[in-house]
Amino acid sequence: MLRIGAVGIGELEKVIGKIRPTYAGAEYGSGKLMPEKQAGQKYSHYTPNTQVVLVEGKSEEKVSEQIGILLEEHVSKGQKAGLLLSDETAGFFTAEELNVHDCFLLGSRKEPEGAAKRLFEGLRTLDAAGLDVILADGSFSHSGLGAALINRLREAASVRHFV
Repeated sequence: MLRIGAVGIGELEKVIGKIRPTYAGAEYGSGKLMPEKQAGQKYSHYTPNTQVVLVEGKSEEKVSEQIGILLEEHVSKGQKAGLLLSDETAGFFTAEELNVHDCFLLGSRKEPEGAAKRLFEGLRTLDAAGLDVILADGSFSHSGLGAALINRLREAASVRHFV
């Protein structure tokens, strides 16, 4: 399997048997990562020119807190930061914080299909905004379509934080 999508590994294995994923990050949670793809390899997705920092973790609160910390760090350096967030993570920020910074909401964590549909629109919108960095919410489920969404975020990110 090259890349996960709308049908998860578990669902495929029920039909065709054991699958050996070959994409980067395939063994998330096991402590091992597959080798990262090199530039120019087949099957790449859109990667913004703006640096993308992905914050992942099992605790939605810790992910939200870390995004807030990173936002403060970048702003204190005089950098313009954008936010690519789930609706739930956006709830950790004040309306003023969301209005001051470019923010693109992907939708609810409970509806990863909507977030997946909006992901590339969000990346392109924020990339076109003249930002120094995009802070991306990696608090979506790591199963089913959520796993595909996380995979695409990992492909776009040049920096990843695990909290």
